[in-house]
This record gives sequence, C-alpha cells and structure tokens, in this order.
Amino acid sequence: MKSSAEIINKIKDAINEDVDMSAQCEAVRAYEKTTLPVPLKKTYFSLSCEDNTLTKGNPAVNKISIRMTCFTPLTKPAYTANKTAEEFFEYIEELFSDDLVSYSIGETDYDDDVRAYKVICRLQFQY
Repeated sequence: MKSSAEIINKIKDAINEDVDMSAQCEAVRAYEKTTLPVPLKKTYFSLSCEDNTLTKGNPAVNKISIRMTCFTPLTKPAYTANKTAEEFFEYIEELFSDDLVSYSIGETDYDDDVRAYKVICRLQFQY
C-alpha cells in the first residue's frame, strides 16, 4: 500500500523547492500550520488525505484521494483561485505522470477565517 503522506510530501516539496512556484505560492500539510498569515500575500495549497483504499486481488489496487484547498489573496481577482489551481495541476501531472488518475477543481468561494478566496480540489491516484 502506498502512503498518502509520501504523496503529500512529494507535492509539498516539489512546490516549495521550485523557484518559480515558491515565489508566488506555498504548499502546507493541512492542520500543520494552525493559522495562515492574514491577510495573505501569496497563494497557499493546503493538502490532506481524504481517502486511502486498498483492494486486494491480482493485481491489488491502491486508490488514494488527496484534498487540496487553494487559498488566494483578496488582492487578486476571485477567478485567480481557479486559474492557480489549474496551473498547479499542469505541474502535478508532469510530476506524477501515470499515477495521477484524475483531479477536480471546485467552485471559488470566500473563506471567513483566512479572509481569502478558496477553491477545494481533489486529486485521485491509483497504484
């Protein structure tokens, strides 16, 4: 069985260590940071495991669902939350190639606690 923590760490490290990406955004493990800096100056990707399922058989199938919340500053137009998530997924597709089976991007909403725009996304991996 593949560990969701491995996947989250790989995504987090890839974003935070990429010079172009890290200049405008930061990836964090959900609940690792209890608060985000308000007001936001850059985009934050908050990552957590939503589901990790192993179906035994020949071959065994391991499906992992990662929930990612994308927070963008109010200083940017609301549509940039969705646009940033789309750009993020282009980058992640290259990183995981065949393992990333699908992803979805939800609607842009406002988050009162962070005082930022947010969009909830889901990444589906299969091993």
